[in-house]
Amino acid sequence: MKRFLLLAALVSACGPVESKLVSGTYTTSSGELTGATLALDLSAKKATLTPKGGAAIELTLAGTASFINLCAGNLASVHVETIALTPDPLVVGSVSLEAPQLRAGCGLNAGGSPDALPTRVTLANNVGTVSRIFEFSR
Repeated sequence: MKRFLLLAALVSACGPVESKLVSGTYTTSSGELTGATLALDLSAKKATLTPKGGAAIELTLAGTASFINLCAGNLASVHVETIALTPDPLVVGSVSLEAPQLRAGCGLNAGGSPDALPTRVTLANNVGTVSRIFEFSR
């Protein structure tokens, strides 16, 4: 029992693990948005979503980013940076997302360093129990 408490204290002392959004260009290779690109510029609070063969859609990062617990592991979850997007709803061809948001991927990226593990972002909706999620990667 003492060993378990010591291990729990050591793990919790490390603090929560955070996965942050990173500026850059991302693409998706599955689902209804296959071949779309997402150019994210955090300093300008803007993003551009360009569907394959379609016109670019300008997005604005609305409000302040927050962190949500996702990506559950054996001992803890990852705090994933999340920010709301406008326009709302976001309509891309036949896809419509109410309350759209960007989330950092579950892969850790060492506090936002683009040189760390491959970075992913998720374009998702934040309404009710029905989720639409599109994974983009660099």
